[in-house]
Amino acid sequence: MPGENRSALNSNASPPELSVTLPLMRDLPETSSAWINVELPVDILLLTVEDCEFLSCFAFLKEPLKSYHNSIGYVYFGRMGDDQGKKMKIALMRCSKGPDVPGGSLSVSKDAILLLRPKAIISVGACSGLYSTEGNVGDVVVSAKLITAAHKTPPSRDIGNLIKHVADGWKAPLQNADEYNAKVHCDGVFLSISEANKDMIGQHPEAIAVEMEGGGVFAAVHDFKTESVVVKGIKDFVNKRQSSSEKWKQIACVMAAFVVANNLSDPVILQDWPHFNEGANELPAQAVSAYTASLKTSIKDQTEFQPKLLASRTISNLQMDQIFTNLHIQHGRKTLIRNDQRYLRSKNLEYYGKVSGTAVEHCDEIFPGMKDDQKDPNSIGIGKSLFCLLNTGDSKES
Repeated sequence: MPGENRSALNSNASPPELSVTLPLMRDLPETSSAWINVELPVDILLLTVEDCEFLSCFAFLKEPLKSYHNSIGYVYFGRMGDDQGKKMKIALMRCSKGPDVPGGSLSVSKDAILLLRPKAIISVGACSGLYSTEGNVGDVVVSAKLITAAHKTPPSRDIGNLIKHVADGWKAPLQNADEYNAKVHCDGVFLSISEANKDMIGQHPEAIAVEMEGGGVFAAVHDFKTESVVVKGIKDFVNKRQSSSEKWKQIACVMAAFVVANNLSDPVILQDWPHFNEGANELPAQAVSAYTASLKTSIKDQTEFQPKLLASRTISNLQMDQIFTNLHIQHGRKTLIRNDQRYLRSKNLEYYGKVSGTAVEHCDEIFPGMKDDQKDPNSIGIGKSLFCLLNTGDSKES
């Protein structure tokens, strides 16, 4: 069988041809859309490092949109899903190589979670196999367990249920794909370490592949109580002297991206997953209704007359609205005629409460207009300072 002859692929073998056309860096959008046009929150964040990883994911984005935010930099948005149904909202980003370096997977994931509020983060790209007996170049490894320098962790229940069927309906995006026995390792164990911890390779025989970003992503989602998974294609093996060719690296990236795109084409699987921080600042509808009813009752109790609060029986049916009457506004006090300058203080006080008797007929008499201001700049009316401040924005003039 042709598949049997070519099942044990290695990086020295002739790479197969892809059935998808990858974009080039020059094919990416040149201009950015304003952040206000971005539809948030997203459903999934895809995190990559190298150009071939990024372009492999971008190839499967529909309706791509490029935008920029000061806190996380450039983000590419798009959708994945069936053309006939609802599509998932996807964000695609790059980070630096390694988990804890500046701009690495840990810091980028944390900043992106806070702003984009995804349901899950998927670290997508290429990795190195640890043992050629456990897989072939071009195979895809999905993290059923992640081993870092600090911990060993299985996926959460939701991710665990998903990755068991991650290969369902998947067919390698290769020309003559039936000739190649490409496999998706749904039970894969990743060793996720930095350059400084390479001595850990060989200490964990259960691991079948090694990469560098998954540990940082896991640390970020653990702090924020959300989901993550690593999906990467094998580009070479660490125990082989030859390095991976660019062609095999590209194939490994496309294989992994296609596994992700195949699963995200069905939006039903994630429809009940919560977005990060979903509902943290929101009250349930039932609580809102109860609060509204309580507030209405409180207002009514305070505005309707309570007989026990007043001793008089003559106003037992009085309501709050009847207390307020139309006010009769008049101009200031009568002018004090001073024929004798030796007025006693008692005489001044006698005139203090006497009004002019001239009624205010128009609000312009309370709030002087521009004409009045021009006639008498020192004339101060009620609210004049406030009005000047709002209209001119000049505190000096007010």
